[in-house]
Amino acid sequence: MKRAGAFASGTEVQFALRRWRELVKSPTFLAIVGAVSVIWTVNDISIHTALSEMVLLFLMRLLFAGVSAGVASLGILVWVRILRSRFSTIVRYVLAGALSSPFVFISLAGLTVLIDQKLPGADALVSLFVSVVVTVTVIAAIIGIVNRRARDMAPQSNPGNTVVTAPEADLPDLVRRLPAELGREIIRLSASDHYVEVYTRLGHALVLLRFSDALKELGAADGVQIHRSHWVACSAIHRLVSKGRNLFVEMDDGTILPVSRSRFATIRNAGFYEERVS
Repeated sequence: MKRAGAFASGTEVQFALRRWRELVKSPTFLAIVGAVSVIWTVNDISIHTALSEMVLLFLMRLLFAGVSAGVASLGILVWVRILRSRFSTIVRYVLAGALSSPFVFISLAGLTVLIDQKLPGADALVSLFVSVVVTVTVIAAIIGIVNRRARDMAPQSNPGNTVVTAPEADLPDLVRRLPAELGREIIRLSASDHYVEVYTRLGHALVLLRFSDALKELGAADGVQIHRSHWVACSAIHRLVSKGRNLFVEMDDGTILPVSRSRFATIRNAGFYEERVS
């Protein structure tokens, strides 16, 4: 239990932070924040509002929308990861939204105090808190429903390089240990003390298992062990990167893993594109 708790507050949070950094830089996220700010501004102006006031109001709304969206998305991602093994998808997202709401409320209330130089009244704070809880929870629930439907539809499609899953009876034993929401395509393994971090296209899980036993449970999966602590699926390798006397594997999700010198020949003989960097 102690190790599981440490994982929930460590690796899970780090994984969520990586996802969050990718999210807030995405064009979709920025477009949504911008659109909300414009709508919010339009609702608060009149035909008599001066242009300078409109610009100032828009910038204020952009600040509030950006902070609330950033804090809410980070909170939801973190709580969804922490609650992953305890609840179903939709329930997990609803709880994640509710648990993230206080942080959004504190952020918005703090901004209001900084801008107005005074603490809002009790009625205003209560109204803001209720509005934040309802809005963030509903949005999180919608995201959970969308993710659930996407996961349910995943086995019927085979876009791009997606690997067609094997019949249930032919699944590797390691796959059977994973939550259904992570799918069946394992792309890499990494040793972590007495655990193994198992990564799929849809996420990752920590499994209490020796790394050597995890490799055995993979069976005939098409992949290669590149390091005493790392195994990668061939379908997920983007390229090899050589730097000086060191060699690395770059995965198609951007992850870079070291290759042991004793395994240089094995991975190079597999025929992957290799790029030398200084």
